Order: sequence, then C-alpha cells, then structure tokens
Amino acid sequence: MARHFKDKIIEGDCIEEMRKLADGSVDLVFADPPYFMQLGGALTRPDQSNVDGVDDEWDKFADFAAYDAFTREWLTEARRVLKPNGAIWVIGSYHNVFRLGTAMQDMGFWILNDIVWRKTNPMPNFKGTRFTNAHETLIWAARSKEAKYTFHYDALKMLNDELQMRSDWTLPICTGGERLKNREGRKLHSTQKPEALLHRVVLATTKPGEVILDPFFGTGTTGAAAKRLGRHYIGIERDAEYAEGARARLKKIKPVSIEDLAVTKSKKEEPRVPFGQVIEAGMIHPGAWLVAPNGKRARVRADGSLALGDATGSIHRIGALASDAPACNGWTFWSLETKQGPKPIDLFSPRNPSTNGNGGGGAGSLPARAPNTFRARRRRRRGLSAGGPGARHPRGSRSRAPVIARTGAAPALWPPAVAEFCRSAGAAGGARRRFGRALCRPALGRAVRGVRGALRRRAHGAGPRGPRAPLVLRGRRPDASRTDAKALMPRSSRASHDKA
Repeated sequence: MARHFKDKIIEGDCIEEMRKLADGSVDLVFADPPYFMQLGGALTRPDQSNVDGVDDEWDKFADFAAYDAFTREWLTEARRVLKPNGAIWVIGSYHNVFRLGTAMQDMGFWILNDIVWRKTNPMPNFKGTRFTNAHETLIWAARSKEAKYTFHYDALKMLNDELQMRSDWTLPICTGGERLKNREGRKLHSTQKPEALLHRVVLATTKPGEVILDPFFGTGTTGAAAKRLGRHYIGIERDAEYAEGARARLKKIKPVSIEDLAVTKSKKEEPRVPFGQVIEAGMIHPGAWLVAPNGKRARVRADGSLALGDATGSIHRIGALASDAPACNGWTFWSLETKQGPKPIDLFSPRNPSTNGNGGGGAGSLPARAPNTFRARRRRRRGLSAGGPGARHPRGSRSRAPVIARTGAAPALWPPAVAEFCRSAGAAGGARRRFGRALCRPALGRAVRGVRGALRRRAHGAGPRGPRAPLVLRGRRPDASRTDAKALMPRSSRASHDKA
C-alpha cells in the first residue's frame, strides 16, 4: 500500500518499485524521465573548457525503439497507481517530449495543457549552429477524459498578481545555493530542477495531505516542494548518491503551518446553497422580479423556483433557458429588480459574507428579517429607524415646511442651519436634487421655521439675529446686487408690505 511508502525514498528501478504500489494509491505523478539527448562527443566552450553536460549512463539507450519501450512501460505503471481522478506531469526537452506525448495519448491519458518553461538564464549555444535552447516543455494530463482532476485556478491567478496564469512560465534554472553539490564540489545532478517550478505544479494540482509520486526522484525537488506545502511524497531513485543527497536535503525542509496552506478558492469549490433559503429568510420575497443580462424577466415563486413565461424551474435551469445555453450559474446570472436598479442575487446568498455577521455558512446565520408592520414600513419610507428617537413627525410639521429645493446652489450659500443639516445627512452633489423630500424631516423643519421667522423680522425692520446670508427660497436666490428688504421677503409678505 502507498501509505507504507509515504514520505520515503525507495532505492531501485522505477518500474520494479512502482509494481509494488497498490492500484489507485497516489493522487499525482510528477516524472522527469531521461531525455535521451544523444550527445555526440565532448562539448567545449570558446575558451576550450569542457561543458558539464548530460552524459550520464542513465540517459543512454540503444535506439528510439528501446527508449519508447521504456517510456511505455513506466507510463503503464504510473497510470495504474493513479487514482481515477489523478493527474500526471511529465517534463522533457525537444529530444523526447514529442515521443512522451504520443505515448501518453496512445495509453488513454487526457492532455490538459502543455506548459513552456522559459528559462531566464539558459545555457548558451556554444557552437553557434542552432538557436539557443531556452525552454523545456511540461505535459499536464488527467488519467482519463472523465477524470475530475484538481486545479486551483484562483490560487494560480492570485500567485500571478490577480492575472490568469498563462501556459508559459518564466523561471530561472537551478543555480547557486539551491544546487546540490557532491563531495568534489561539482553539481550532484546534471538536470536538477528549481523548486519554484515544482512549487507551482504542486500548488496548482494537489490538495494538502495528498500523495505525489516521483519515479525519477533525483535530488528530491518534488519531495522538497511537497513537504513544504503539506503534501506527502513517494520517491523512487536508483542512484544511491542522488538518494543520499535527497534525504539530507529533505531533512532541512520545514513544512508550512496548516493555517497557511489555505489557498484562494473558486466559487465552484464553495458549497451549493439552495435559492429557497433566501426566500425563507425574507431577503427576496415571492412575486419579486429577477432580470437577466439580456433583459428577460422571471418571477420568483414561493418555493424558490422561477417562472419565465410557461416555463418553471430553478434559477439555474431558467437561467440556461433565458440565455439559450446548455448550463448556467443562476447565482451570477440573475439580478433582483429594485428601485435603486438591478442587484445581483449573489449578494443575498448565505455564503456571501456581507449578508450576515458570521461570514456566511447557512440559513442559521442569516440576518433577522426586519419588522413588516405598517408603522415600520412608514418609518422606513421616511428614512427613520424603527422606534428610534425622533421617529414621529411633530404634528403639522410636514405641511409647514417651505419649498427649498432643486436650486443647484453651493452648500455655502444655504442658511447655516440648513447647511449643517445637509452636511450631517450627506446631502451633497447628486443628493441636493433630493433636498426637497428631505425637508419633511422634523429637525430640518424646525431649523427652516426658525430661519423663516428671522426673515420676517428682518423684512419688517426687527433686525437680524445674526449676520445676513443669501437665502434660497422657492427655488430662487435673490440677486446679489439687491439688498433691500423686499428682495429678501417671501412672496406672501411682499403683498402685505406693498399695501402698507
């Protein structure tokens, strides 16, 4: 069983050792097989120094037929030990990647992407006879076409500064302190991969606690990324020196804490919430209208279903019908018609943190429904809190409020009491157009009545109680050049003034 080999490095032939693993026992396979580079002789730099290339015995095969037979044999075992929803990553160069891809498709793997790893610091082409080989190719494939493989799309988008992660990755090759050295101080492995590359692979396509198999373990880069990210690894390596270096490397790796392993989740991973819960909680009422982006309207029914013409069904089914699509996510498709305009119904979902104080999670955490009595509805229409101070208007105050509205004047030109009310109520910009409606509020009514009294005393020579200020009356502002008392009177006072 795979659990007996978790977090261990097995020394031996990859095919023989994989045969000891149980069917469907690993979640992901990452394989960096021999490239079969077929180098013809030593490679030298312009200064005649030797290039330390890939000339190891493990990269040598008799011919392409022998390499293809080896490839199909280890791929057969890799597919057997994968779980039904498992996936595989295979990396190679132009020497072997096309042969790998052909074998994978022939054996039933379903290729999802080919990733181009573009090296920022590739080895130069010393002979000058070809383009500089500056990339390698990774093939990502599911075990079968029907497999429900893991892919953390939103986590990769967050990793890429909230941009979609592309299929070309720009990363440096393994150098410096990350490169393992042997006792002579030379690089231990000729094709050691950078941990940044494996970090991205493991983060994107596995979950914490899952098992990753690497049949060509080498210096243990797959194990290092897996251990750091809270995954389990099984490594198979036939070279004792590589295995020893990998064990020493893995002992120094400290796993990330469990709370830090969480990644950004997509909406597909969130629990499904019935639309009926929103209806039960009173957040959307039966009879309300939902509108689609294309303008089609559907009526909400008491059981959480929608009616669109003669068709009825869930928000998803009717959404698909309205959009003429095979499937639809009703939560993101429909919007609720309100006086303020359409509002996405996803805002009312129990899984939306803004709809409840506990950060979502179910009907039990939905906010309490507002009282629906006649008095409560009247208070809501007037913009007052139910039962709050000043909830009732003074008798007749609404009818005695003068008409001061839609002037477009700057707040500085309004009477001080009126301006103070506007500042406290947030009446600025477009809100000034609703100023007339706001005058019915008791506080402003009293303030304006005081200003009106001061105006009458001023018009009849009683003298102002404070510095004179331009007033806005009945939608007009007196001309700045006119300072006589008549210009500052209400129209009703002007007639009596003329008769006198």
